[in-house]
Amino acid sequence: MRQKCDNTYREILSRIRIGLVTDSDINVLQSRKVNFKESSCDERLNEFCTYMNQLPVDTICLLPTCYLCTILNCKILEDKDEKVSETAGIERVIAIKIGAKVMIRRNIDVTLGFVNGTIGIVIAIHRSVDGNRIDSVTIVTSDNNQVTITRVDIKFEVFHKIVVHLKQFPLSLSYGITVHKCQGITCKNAMMDLGTSVFSDGQAYIALSRVNTLEGLHLINFNPAFVRANSGAIVEYNRLRTMFKSQINSSEKKAVKINDCRWAIPHIIDDVQNYGCAEPESIVTWKIYDLCDDDSVSCYANVTLQCAFHCVRIRQQILKNKVSNALTDAACAYAERKRCNILAVRRSVGERFEERTQQNVSEFFMTLMYSEVNDVLQVELKHLICCSNAKCNYNVTTLEKSGLLMSRLHCSFLRLEFFVITIRVINK
Repeated sequence: MRQKCDNTYREILSRIRIGLVTDSDINVLQSRKVNFKESSCDERLNEFCTYMNQLPVDTICLLPTCYLCTILNCKILEDKDEKVSETAGIERVIAIKIGAKVMIRRNIDVTLGFVNGTIGIVIAIHRSVDGNRIDSVTIVTSDNNQVTITRVDIKFEVFHKIVVHLKQFPLSLSYGITVHKCQGITCKNAMMDLGTSVFSDGQAYIALSRVNTLEGLHLINFNPAFVRANSGAIVEYNRLRTMFKSQINSSEKKAVKINDCRWAIPHIIDDVQNYGCAEPESIVTWKIYDLCDDDSVSCYANVTLQCAFHCVRIRQQILKNKVSNALTDAACAYAERKRCNILAVRRSVGERFEERTQQNVSEFFMTLMYSEVNDVLQVELKHLICCSNAKCNYNVTTLEKSGLLMSRLHCSFLRLEFFVITIRVINK
């Protein structure tokens, strides 16, 4: 095992491997969390990068998703280009610079240790004689071994019998890498986000077991409720243990969930808020605030209004209305973090929503859009009538507004309901 010199950490990992975590384990791991002082996501991300740059040069950050890796890598490199797409494990576009931390994605020289997963620092970039292309990249590892890497030829099938050849450097930024990519890596220091973004059985164990000692572990978030083991693996463990040892008793006790310290805006929230928006970032990245549920039935209206207020197109249309009404007043109050009169909004939408009973979220949303912000969901159809005779110049153009987009929303309303569920989780 990697943790030969740290008995305490080795015992913790032995329990986590089978999905068990004790109160003592939680306390030990919580003591390894990084304490962020800032409140906003951008400020925490800056603080995160500063903290990571103060750690040894071979420190890596293990994250559950590619989205979080992209945010971290782009921030440290200060590269705001479009997202790269991966092909056969090699990125189509590689953005690096002198001093950037990279990972080798192919076996270069097994005898010298330059294999898939080796991490190093870029110390030189060599151009061709005419200066129009890059021929090679030189990196140095933590043990001061240098290697010059050239492009490799990769073949991958995109369609049946259609093969694409790609010549690219087998490198990728490695300030942040996914837990999936880190399998097989051993490191002395690592930062990890093991909060609510963990989505797979055994993912927390794989990340934690990359580090040699507890002192080298730096946790951004840790949620014991997401420490899980695959049930099929436990069954197989028990089958083998019947021949040698006592069986494993899977714990029925569920760990208490711990709220994450967010350092990046969730992907679904980021997409909805930034789509076609030219507003300042301080407005675009509104925090989602709770709305009062005084009569214990307004939750359907609350989550609908939260969706509406955080969708740029809908919010802009609401605030364009200079005439004071219940919805405009509620949007302004929400922006200023004041109490919103939800009952007044329900009353303005329709009499049946004024009743003290739970209502369907999708019906309330559609009725709200029709009655208050119909312009957002209307499409303008242009009808052109002209004579088939080319010599005749007769033509009539008419404009007609239609609510066709609303029927499309109704057909795909599961996405809104998923977004509502996401907001409820964030509120908790």
